Amino acid sequence: MVKGINDKQTGFWMFLKHIRPELEQKLGEQIKTADLIRFGQPYWAKLNYEVKEEWNEKAKKYNKSARLNRLLEPVDFARPCASQKLKPSKIIPPSRRYDEVDQYSRKYFAEVDDDFEGKRENDRREFIDHYQWKFARKVVTANVYYEDSSKKQMIPSEISILKFSIKRGIYDHRHYILGFAESGIIFEDCKTEAEENEQITGLLMNSDRMTANVRFDYAHIWDEIKTFTKIDGDGVKLLLLSNCWNTVVGSFDALFVYANEKSFSRIETRFATLEDYFMAVYATVNDVPISDEIKSDIAIEMNEPWYRTVFFDSVTCDFHADLKYTKECQAKSCSLFAAHKA
Repeated sequence: MVKGINDKQTGFWMFLKHIRPELEQKLGEQIKTADLIRFGQPYWAKLNYEVKEEWNEKAKKYNKSARLNRLLEPVDFARPCASQKLKPSKIIPPSRRYDEVDQYSRKYFAEVDDDFEGKRENDRREFIDHYQWKFARKVVTANVYYEDSSKKQMIPSEISILKFSIKRGIYDHRHYILGFAESGIIFEDCKTEAEENEQITGLLMNSDRMTANVRFDYAHIWDEIKTFTKIDGDGVKLLLLSNCWNTVVGSFDALFVYANEKSFSRIETRFATLEDYFMAVYATVNDVPISDEIKSDIAIEMNEPWYRTVFFDSVTCDFHADLKYTKECQAKSCSLFAAHKA
């Protein structure tokens, strides 16, 4: 557990500490704090109220005893402060200059990846140090037909972009249904995934069978996205959910490559996670460092389902709004709805 002796424990953290050995045994490797939060949150959500309260009581008792022990411990003013040796990182360059980190970014990250946490740590620092969180006001989501594992490419079916501000809320959006799979050859190992995605999204690889406005003018779409997001500007970051990184960045990369973009070279450097954005806002407003407790609180909030959310026409695209009244109404994954939900 990354929490130190001087950190307050919560019931959630004590529960994570309890199940950590079991999770690491299942994964076959040690897991970092950020991944522990992500993998442990579903287990915590399954606990009933009484069990959660038991863990919270354990945390209160621990905090009380730890606080008393610190008060009784004599202070040795003669002892010099020990500086932590910085561990080498595959993301952070040897110079430790965070403005050089972009060259170490990648389009795709594994489910458990130290490099992804390093990239996110850098994004949080940039948000706070350069006040970038005030300008990152666009949320992006995507759906895919399938992933072409042979080329490590996503074949996007749908992209949505929302503009928002803290004062105004969501005030503008763009939504695109793409026909990338129309002329593609589906390999045998991709067929099952493609069929599942068709059922989930309602977006068929054969656009002739859909009533949606499927677009094939990808270069023009990319120009529209650049105008709407200013993604080619200095320091621009589009926000996405951390667990959707590969899908969203891979989908934008497909457009990026097809449009032969030349104004900047690496699409993956233009994204940051929505969770890190909220952490930066909280830390700046409250003038506090980003602690493990803040990370866990935001992770829990971001994973909470919208129990009262209705699939409103106003937060879905026209295609999925019309789909609700047909036999295909089981297709509930709309990228525009997902963006509103985020």
